[in-house]
Amino acid sequence: MTVKGLAEKEVKADNAIWPFTFTITSNELKDLKNPLDKQPEQMVKFFFDHSIKNKELNLRVPSLIDTKANLYNGNNYNPFRYIGEGTIALQTSIMQSIKPSLTSLIY
Repeated sequence: MTVKGLAEKEVKADNAIWPFTFTITSNELKDLKNPLDKQPEQMVKFFFDHSIKNKELNLRVPSLIDTKANLYNGNNYNPFRYIGEGTIALQTSIMQSIKPSLTSLIY
């Protein structure tokens, strides 16, 4: 195939990486620990229930932000002092069978 100029063609992907991020907020640091541990477990259970294998999931280390310690906050008001965020990345080559399950997450 030879293309001159700009061209676009849609093709079916043979591999996909989807990051699923969750955020938990609180004014007490101790209140973040349990939800930051439980949320990934619930997400992994959902993936297992939809035939996604463990080797396709990559659980990343959660991050914690203390909004009062942020020097670049710019006096923006944030109702919560602590923000915890975690990510599970799904990398798979069987997108067509997984797509309906992922759609149920959104709607």
